[in-house]
Amino acid sequence: MEPQTPPQPQPDYDFILNPAAPSNKPVIGGSSMAARLAVVLGGITLLAIVALVVMKLLGGNSGFDKPSLLSVAQDQTAITQLLTSTAQNTNTASLKNAVVSTQLTIATQQTELLSYLAEHRYKPKDKELSLKVSGKLQKQLQDAQSTSNLDSTLKTVLNDQLGIYQRDLSTAFNKAGPNGKKLLKSHYEQTNLLLEQLNQQ
Repeated sequence: MEPQTPPQPQPDYDFILNPAAPSNKPVIGGSSMAARLAVVLGGITLLAIVALVVMKLLGGNSGFDKPSLLSVAQDQTAITQLLTSTAQNTNTASLKNAVVSTQLTIATQQTELLSYLAEHRYKPKDKELSLKVSGKLQKQLQDAQSTSNLDSTLKTVLNDQLGIYQRDLSTAFNKAGPNGKKLLKSHYEQTNLLLEQLNQQ
């Protein structure tokens, strides 16, 4: 009697002939509408945060630093008011010209700066602008006039005030955006010319 070979198993083709029905279960957030909405909103929030960080790194901020710009405007007010009653009392024609040039230039710069501030919806009040006006310096100039020492005192005081002004321009420049930098750089360069004129005595 010959040995019987066991029957060979037939391949199972059910996975081809009868595929399982696809699952309707969402991949993200489960079956709850609230859960899916939370996932979508979380993704949008994350993208917004990433976009803000990238814009900050690339210099996408407006570069509008209110305190530093206000400080510059206050310097401008202080200088122009200091020179208002002084220009006509100097004894040297060249110093008088330098004082008048300084007064007109700084007043024009302030008009330009206040216009720039207005573009950013900021209009400082006169009281704010006058915070650096120094009664002490005004008295110093009055006393110098009474002792016939106005020219040298005025030159020293104005040199000091323009130096402070340039320092504040530099501080504001470092915090400004492109348009602000352009304006402040122009004011800084004009002030350099004023200092040169003042010191050509």
